[in-house]
Amino acid sequence: MAEYSTVNLGELEKFGDKLLELQESIAIEKAVEYAKNRMIEAYNSSEYWRRTGNLDDSFCWIVCYEGEKKAHGFLEEMPTANKSYSEKGTTKTGRGEAEKFIAKYTPEYEDGLEIVFAATTFYASMLEYGNERPVKQVLMGIKDMLNHDFGLVNVLIKKI
Repeated sequence: MAEYSTVNLGELEKFGDKLLELQESIAIEKAVEYAKNRMIEAYNSSEYWRRTGNLDDSFCWIVCYEGEKKAHGFLEEMPTANKSYSEKGTTKTGRGEAEKFIAKYTPEYEDGLEIVFAATTFYASMLEYGNERPVKQVLMGIKDMLNHDFGLVNVLIKKI
């Protein structure tokens, strides 16, 4: 009597698909963890001073995979601003601007992971890159961390 084994290639394909889904899930989970931690670390190591809390509330991150938004978050779980601000006669909040940015953002890459960090108030770039006030450099801190962690010399920071 002979002993033998059979393999159903259809089942192997399903197993391979499940394994890829698991790898994608783990990659997304790790990217979310990385985004949260790096944003907090950059904020805490910046020369940031808080006035109303709207800039704090405007800091957000998005994790995309294969051209789809998978997760997003903010510097703080709950909004912290103690008042709104005005831009061209319109009353706004930092969290409201972050939520609009997240809703409107379209992933730029169709392959792999994409992590987006943003400060969404209209005055964020003035505070990030300097003027007469102390410079915050939260996004620049994240850029430095990305350079250090991944050797990404050409991390793109866009002003929109």
